[in-house]
Amino acid sequence: MDRKLRELVYFSLFRVCAGIVVLALLVLIGYILTGGLERLSLEFLTEMPRRANTQGGIFPAIVGTFYLMLIVMVVTVPIGIMSAIYLVEYEQSSWMGRVFKLAVYNLAGVPSIVYGLLGLGIFVVYLGFGFSLISAGLTLMQYLADSVQLSAIVSWSFGNLSNASWGWDVMIFLVFLPILLYFVMVRWDLNAIDHGDEVAKGLGVNTERFRLLGLVLTALLSAVLVSGFGVIAFVGLIAPHLARMVIGSDHRFLIPMSVVTGAGILLLANTVAINVLRPMVLPVGLLTSLLGGPMFIYLLVRRYRR
Repeated sequence: MDRKLRELVYFSLFRVCAGIVVLALLVLIGYILTGGLERLSLEFLTEMPRRANTQGGIFPAIVGTFYLMLIVMVVTVPIGIMSAIYLVEYEQSSWMGRVFKLAVYNLAGVPSIVYGLLGLGIFVVYLGFGFSLISAGLTLMQYLADSVQLSAIVSWSFGNLSNASWGWDVMIFLVFLPILLYFVMVRWDLNAIDHGDEVAKGLGVNTERFRLLGLVLTALLSAVLVSGFGVIAFVGLIAPHLARMVIGSDHRFLIPMSVVTGAGILLLANTVAINVLRPMVLPVGLLTSLLGGPMFIYLLVRRYRR
């Protein structure tokens, strides 16, 4: 058979298969909509179930899904970011990097429901882990906390600037200013490290001690900020990269520019969070995650292509 004819047959077969899948999906969606829209109401979404889940609403299922997504994001987002950085920066051509990339491709190609059923079968049914530590902790938190405290916990987990006050501002300023001055003072050491550890050591920089001290100081500042305003993700990751794209890698200018850029991103996100669904105020951490995640992926891809 001629090559072009074989390609035509194969592509036609693929199109027919894709059309069958799409048609089946459309039929399924249409069946759900025609049979379910008339039963969908505000009471169904906000009421508790009754009579062994045969009557009432699905409000507990909605809340449980929300908590599950929150826990999964807290666990998986840092792991995913660290894995991406590791694959792009350190394991581009080694056998371990190829193994990890193959695993990522396999994970991306398998529906998540398959992993859910696998986890259900292994951990809940086979191993008997009917109740996890996390679910027990959430249940205990809901049991002990009143509605106001529970709302505050959820708000903190998403990041919120509503706790800002003069007391917090003064404390953050007293922690932030010495750390900023320290990094400004060691700007030449940072420039040297940018050229590699060997160059920095040749110029008299103790790279191990320098990195350890920098890690401790940034962890201290992050702890103070998170304890007051919750998890506002990606600002500290995105701002330095954006500043570097604008003014370059000289830390004499990069450090103050990163501070200004981070403040601008946070101010913009908070302004949008306050006004987009007024009078309801969205968590600012939710917006920074929605905007920062794609931006960080773009920066990683851009750096990888270079």
